[in-house]
Amino acid sequence: MIAKLIQWSITNRALVVLLTLFVAAAGIWSTFNITVDAIPDLSDVQVIIRTEYPGQAPQIVEDQITYPLTTAMLAVPFAKVVRGYSMFGTSFVYIIFEDGTDLYWARSRVLEQLSVVGGKLPDNVSPELGPDATGVGWVYEYVLVTGRYCPAHPNGLWHDPDTDTWYADPDDAPADPKARARLVRHRVFPETKIVYADLAENRRYDSLQAAPPEVQPRLKPIELVKGYDVCPLDG
Repeated sequence: MIAKLIQWSITNRALVVLLTLFVAAAGIWSTFNITVDAIPDLSDVQVIIRTEYPGQAPQIVEDQITYPLTTAMLAVPFAKVVRGYSMFGTSFVYIIFEDGTDLYWARSRVLEQLSVVGGKLPDNVSPELGPDATGVGWVYEYVLVTGRYCPAHPNGLWHDPDTDTWYADPDDAPADPKARARLVRHRVFPETKIVYADLAENRRYDSLQAAPPEVQPRLKPIELVKGYDVCPLDG
């Protein structure tokens, strides 16, 4: 089979080249036009109702808030599961809809039912819809970013704040026990933080451009954080 395919490709070189160009063009077009979710949203279509009933025990919340809301939401079209949870001073009702139901259509139907059941709830109680986010929307991505450091000294540097002297190793500092006791180890070096103070009006600006033009000539730069653009030990 493979031998026949190779023989056919050799015999029909022009057709193979055209087919290759077509596939490449289709791939380039797909890259810019087809939307692909990095994390496919496979969660249920769900609407959450949160109701605050301050100071009330879970049983009272269940009887006066959760149960009336749950029974009313059973009448919402295409709702397949309704779950209610009662806790101290708070009620949650989860309405899960059939697959394919539009999320915003579902939210509007729930709002309609809330207007119907609102008269059966205690005074000063107002149910609220939860955010229009699915389970995937609650996923957060974190990235670990290091600060400024000196590649020549991966273990960091030691600083004597009294003499403003840096050492690559604590043994390089003077043998005085007090001097070595006050050494501070730094692995990440902050950026310089400068603010601009208007002493006449006792105001501070984070940048020169943030101040009005007529004030800028009298601003005084103040270094809040001493940073290092180069290695403080050897540059």
